[in-house]
Amino acid sequence: MKDRIEIVNSYDKEGKEILKFYVHCDLGMLWLFNKPKTKGVFDYFEKGRSVNELHEYKYRKNESLNKIINRLPVHIKYAKQMAIEDRSFQIAEVKSSNSFSREVDDRVA
Repeated sequence: MKDRIEIVNSYDKEGKEILKFYVHCDLGMLWLFNKPKTKGVFDYFEKGRSVNELHEYKYRKNESLNKIINRLPVHIKYAKQMAIEDRSFQIAEVKSSNSFSREVDDRVA
């Protein structure tokens, strides 16, 4: 299975919009990091992106998007390593593009 980056639009404790980044891979849906929502980042990742698309990304003037794309490979590698070493690592299942469930994926546990 090809790795795919997906985001979930959510709110933090203070009510500010944030984007939760996940990688969908053969281990399931792994949480990567949270980032404050910006229009450029949301527009780029709204429908999900494959990791191959990120390698082909041409740098633009959007510094926030450039920084996220540069740090994604490191976070993906770390999340996969943690999921393999520790089965209790946070693995989530996204049921639809707008709703998020914190249930542990039974296939991995």
